[in-house]
Amino acid sequence: MIDVLQSCQPLQARTIQPTRKPRHHPTRADSVLRDFASNTSDKSYCDSKDPYRHIPLKPNQRVIHLTGKMGYNNKFQKDVEDRQREVIQKFPWLRNTSDAISHFKVPDHWLNYEPYQEHLQFLKDPTHESSTGGGWWFWKPAVILDVLKQLSPDDVLVYADYDQTNWWPGLAVFIEYMIQNPNIDWALTQMKFNEKDYTKQDVFEAYCGKPTKALQDSGQWRANLHIFRPTPRVIQFVKEWQRATEDYSAISDTESLIPNAPSFVEHRRDQSLLNLLLKCWFTSDEAKYVKMLDPCKGLYSNSRSKKTGKLNLHFVTLPSLKTPEELTLLEERRHSFWASHNRTVPKAVYQT
Repeated sequence: MIDVLQSCQPLQARTIQPTRKPRHHPTRADSVLRDFASNTSDKSYCDSKDPYRHIPLKPNQRVIHLTGKMGYNNKFQKDVEDRQREVIQKFPWLRNTSDAISHFKVPDHWLNYEPYQEHLQFLKDPTHESSTGGGWWFWKPAVILDVLKQLSPDDVLVYADYDQTNWWPGLAVFIEYMIQNPNIDWALTQMKFNEKDYTKQDVFEAYCGKPTKALQDSGQWRANLHIFRPTPRVIQFVKEWQRATEDYSAISDTESLIPNAPSFVEHRRDQSLLNLLLKCWFTSDEAKYVKMLDPCKGLYSNSRSKKTGKLNLHFVTLPSLKTPEELTLLEERRHSFWASHNRTVPKAVYQT
């Protein structure tokens, strides 16, 4: 079996220089899906007779499949290794077995990372509340970030939760579609569940201020399936997602400091933080440049649902990189909110 950490050796870090363009520009080639729309010509991508077919890749282009499941005493090791074998067998578009990366334990550099020590209590005590999701799934954006930083610009990263096998037949379709449309940064799915029902109110307001009704009633984006292109915008955004998970109170099931909505069901941890960033990280001007399109109209059924579900994968192009000053301003806004509620969290240090 592959040693995941050895098969995915760190490459030399790339220096990402922030760039800004005037916010008032009606179109920006680096952040807008221009001349790209779903139409009948897309049908060939969506009606594949062989969902596990080979994907036409460039000579040095790779598609990486990443998954993981963490637990006390590496209790999911066999399950994860079995899943890795299945991935290698099912996906002919993987060039090498090392392109299937599966984690059953927290990588050492995150294991020793000070902000995550409270999240990792489940490793010492399997009855600790943090055993949920192996630390509330804090590790998900962390391992995604690790891999994104190692990829070449033409590569594609597919992250899927350990149990998300029912969507496998759709992957080749959407990966190929992203490869054919280089303006796309990212693809993910959305649920009909309202944000207010699945995000704690204090975290909601820390990231979004007093949320509008439209924001409260917006559907949550799923965190269990992603297709990424390793663009600087994506790497910066996932880094912010990873940074958000460092706040134990924000990611965990600790009680909200503000009353939740009457219809509140539960906090969705890493998924809630992803949604708040995606919906509130951008300025109102930038938000209109976050384009989401679904070319296949829910072609693939979600067999886990008793009802007839569909895989609606939306494509996203993110706005331009944020400057360190902008990132600091967003961080200070959250800290100011928490301070007003007698909470303190460590401050981030942003470097150019």
